[in-house]
Amino acid sequence: MEAAKHGIRAELVERRIREKGWAKKIAISKAPRMKQDRTRITEIAKNNGITYSQLKARLYNGWDEERASTTLIRNQMQLKEHAKKMAEMRRKYPKDLVDRAKANGVSYVLFRYRITHGWAMDDAVQLPPSRNNSPIRLKQKHGEEYFRKQYELIRGRRWPHTLSQNHTQSAPNS
Repeated sequence: MEAAKHGIRAELVERRIREKGWAKKIAISKAPRMKQDRTRITEIAKNNGITYSQLKARLYNGWDEERASTTLIRNQMQLKEHAKKMAEMRRKYPKDLVDRAKANGVSYVLFRYRITHGWAMDDAVQLPPSRNNSPIRLKQKHGEEYFRKQYELIRGRRWPHTLSQNHTQSAPNS
């Protein structure tokens, strides 16, 4: 058999063809991978408290043998600290703004909602959650005139501030 000339066992040829779908010509001609002797680095890793599975994972991920067998595994505290640092790096909104919002009674969800709906950062942080804040936002976003028109359309009556101004102006002087 031709595979035997290349040092390939019959079982390997069969597995390559049937299970892996290799072409017959390649299956009988490509030499099998030789296992590397890793007893030395396995011992070094074991002495450093690194398990064999962790060593294999490191080598698979591209670490060189020396680094994979000597770099100590982080403990739980180190992992938590690293996770905190990474979370801070990914933070979208500055922590001081989020803390100020929380102090003003604005939850993080409401803060994000306000920002994504066009609020200025300072307004999103400073205005406490209230239904009374919606008119303030309409005035800021569209202007006083738009707000008055909307009020008159919804309520079916004139804007109260213009009414009070008209009453004071038209009131007879006594």
